[in-house]
Amino acid sequence: MASEGTYKVIDLDQALQVALKACELAAIEIKQHFASQQKAFLTKSTVIDMVTQTDKRVEEIVSQHLLTNYPDHQIIGEEYNNHDTTLILNGYSWIIDPIDGTTNFVHRNPGVCTSIALACCGQVVMGVVHNPIMNETFYAIKGKGSFQKTPFTNQVFEKNVISQCESIEGSLLSSNFPYGRTEEILGMVEKKYGAFLRRGCHGIRGSGSAVINLCYVANGSLDAYFENGIQIWDMAAGKIIVEEAGGTVCDPIDLDVKEEVLLQKHRCLATCTKSLAAEMVEVLRKIETGE
Repeated sequence: MASEGTYKVIDLDQALQVALKACELAAIEIKQHFASQQKAFLTKSTVIDMVTQTDKRVEEIVSQHLLTNYPDHQIIGEEYNNHDTTLILNGYSWIIDPIDGTTNFVHRNPGVCTSIALACCGQVVMGVVHNPIMNETFYAIKGKGSFQKTPFTNQVFEKNVISQCESIEGSLLSSNFPYGRTEEILGMVEKKYGAFLRRGCHGIRGSGSAVINLCYVANGSLDAYFENGIQIWDMAAGKIIVEEAGGTVCDPIDLDVKEEVLLQKHRCLATCTKSLAAEMVEVLRKIETGE
């Protein structure tokens, strides 16, 4: 087990190739079952929070591939037995979401992806996201930029070009509906959506996948993404993909939270510019705190 100060430093370009291969292996399994009209699923936190056998199988495939190449690294995964997010503080940890967008997957909606991030001592240093249905891949390595490969780039990796929107007015925002459906939670959603719409945003989209929303902020398709109730595997890879594209990722009510703390919170705000982040934090803080 790696610990701070005793881990072996690895080549991140090589780790990227390992992660890309893991996504290829995951894609085979996902595409094999995607078209099925009736997928068996179980529920987790609520009746809306679903998991399928494909989620579990994909996480097994990805984890096995990563540990074969890096046997001394830790695995933190949505369906994995280990949910101890404090492991990111020591050595290298792989953070996996085998299928982000499980509800989409069950309903044959193409907003489905595999998300893999690599953290070292509390900092995400590499992230890969692959949507096998739409044939889209995004990746970033710390200090080396953010890239995408999609049908629109002729399946060649190109640098992500983030939006330069600086205000809620005229922006295109994104979020997803939470699993919790209590009156209090739904009331908060209504307040947030209403506040942004009244300030003149062009719309609020929802892909059903946190990490896809993050990647679309990185490539300029969206100006911002905000959500509560997410986990470290929902945001880790997307976070570095946004940041390496030049965007800002922070706590929705606090711009100054440190990365290792943010990753263990259950909420996220990602924006294309710092000025948009500051304006959205002002709005969200007032709603969250009741100021």
